Amino acid sequence: MRTVGSCHKSALSPLFVLAVLSLAAEEPVSVESGKETEKVVVIQVDPKLRSEIEELIPSLGHTKYEVRNATMEKLISMGDPAAEVLSAFKYHRNPEIRQLINLIRIHIKWKISTKLNAELGDFMTTYEDRLWEQRQRVIVAIGFIGKEEVIPTLIAIIRHDPDTRVKQTAIAALYKMGEAGIAALIEAGIDIDGLEPHYVDIFISLGNRYLTDGKYDKAEAQYLKALKTDPKNPIAAYNMACTYSLKEELKASLDWLEKAVEFGFDDFTWMQEDPDLKNLLEEARFKEIVRLRGRGKTPLGDDGFDLDFGDFPDEAPDN
Repeated sequence: MRTVGSCHKSALSPLFVLAVLSLAAEEPVSVESGKETEKVVVIQVDPKLRSEIEELIPSLGHTKYEVRNATMEKLISMGDPAAEVLSAFKYHRNPEIRQLINLIRIHIKWKISTKLNAELGDFMTTYEDRLWEQRQRVIVAIGFIGKEEVIPTLIAIIRHDPDTRVKQTAIAALYKMGEAGIAALIEAGIDIDGLEPHYVDIFISLGNRYLTDGKYDKAEAQYLKALKTDPKNPIAAYNMACTYSLKEELKASLDWLEKAVEFGFDDFTWMQEDPDLKNLLEEARFKEIVRLRGRGKTPLGDDGFDLDFGDFPDEAPDN
């Protein structure tokens, strides 16, 4: 298991100011700038389960609060199949049942846990009716709750919210959470193309996760996304070198390592200790990179040119 300070170095951007929140993996959804690409999933409900759900509906109109509440909680626990069946009853003739059906569907769609509902109440049940700026503030409020149980809600927001800016805020909240949040993004199959430039760390972190899992091609794809966003990012280039080294494609690895140094990577001590680069240690090009740019680095003059005057004689010449 790699730790911070290994091949995968990535500093959190100060723009990630959200604090936050295992996960419910469903169908992939894309997040592209200025374009809503939510994938509509048609749920096939088993006939037996459908009948069970339909039989619960009359209890939503029971005179006792305890019965109504217990029925709501049971339907919510049934998840998406319940929401699918209840959609056919959203215009129920009983106004109280109609209202509760709508509330249940909202809880299921946005994965609102009992704790989240207790903390935010109407902020989530009226989420869809709010302006995009207000929905962003709801996500910030979710972040302050700071429990992993709200990860499913953030994933649901990424899947269903129509505004890219809101989706990005939810992605940032998951990213800020660290391993659990990044794992959630990966497992949910979230495609985060089109994010703003300061989200480059997300691509790198996703790549790191894939690299740790031995999924080298997927790791490479994420690092390339980072480099597309920030073409001279030294960490992304360095991690590309790690990826190719692990794939035993040494020429490509050395090419990327040279680029990383050119872009500003300067931790040459770690470069020689990094287990991901062990395949390069005996390569002449690798030794040359370290000699010229690392421990044997030639000092630079004020104009940026190497000041290499050769070997000086011990004494001045006679003539």
